Amino acid sequence: FFKISDTVLDYESLLAQLQPFAFTPCLPSLVQSAGWVAPQKDIHSPPLLEKVPGYYLLCMQIEEKILPNIVVSQAAESERLEQEMALNRKLSSQEKKNLKDEIRQTLLLKAFTRVIRCYAYIDIKNHWLVLGTTQTKKREAFINLFSKTTKSTLVPLSVEKTSAKFTNWLRQASSTVDFEIEKAAVLRDTHDTRRVIRCQEQNLLDPDILGLCDSGCEIEQIALSWQQKLKCSIKKDLTLGGIKYLEGSKASDLDREDESFYTDFFLCASTISAAFLCLLEDLHR
Repeated sequence: FFKISDTVLDYESLLAQLQPFAFTPCLPSLVQSAGWVAPQKDIHSPPLLEKVPGYYLLCMQIEEKILPNIVVSQAAESERLEQEMALNRKLSSQEKKNLKDEIRQTLLLKAFTRVIRCYAYIDIKNHWLVLGTTQTKKREAFINLFSKTTKSTLVPLSVEKTSAKFTNWLRQASSTVDFEIEKAAVLRDTHDTRRVIRCQEQNLLDPDILGLCDSGCEIEQIALSWQQKLKCSIKKDLTLGGIKYLEGSKASDLDREDESFYTDFFLCASTISAAFLCLLEDLHR
């Protein structure tokens, strides 16, 4: 979750900003290409920015060449040996560097490519950007492209001493105001950070686990459910993972009953945003 600043979240304005940075296929001589693509793939001329009441959806696509460094090094080494035998002398450091660059460019023309997509939605009311990935490489690429596109500043949403607050929820032997404690957690010893305890399918209010908290362990990740609508794990940096929507989750505010894409998007975005807002409120109590 990121707070968006310095940007007016008007649909037409954002759509116009995305257009110059639309995805174009990776050129033969380049390692990768990144840009915006339409979130929907199976309709004619879909827009780069989809919208439902309160939310926008956008998608970044990366096309990158698969060229491991070891392949380049091996090919360069083989060519170096041939040239040194032909010239009857050793190549200089600069010649070796130039040779490796030439080999890399040659191999790039033959390399396979892979396509990666990363989705995110914008919560208009709260000015949040919510990324659909926890992978560092994807997250950094998305943030860089979004900031370059919109000239905005993204600030990660955070709460001080989150681990301590998660741990206090267990010590109080009760659920939070809005969340119920599930049966999974990751604890780390504050006295020996190498000591990590992972709990799965266990009652976290068991005296043995509470004893770990009393001995100096703090919760870095905990599984929670929210109002019978959402179940997920939450890390101390407020990253949500393992999201599962429960039967109580409804997309009743959307007047597009015949379009399942928009219904699904509204359901996911509205549920996640509402749950995260409650989480922030509970952590600030």
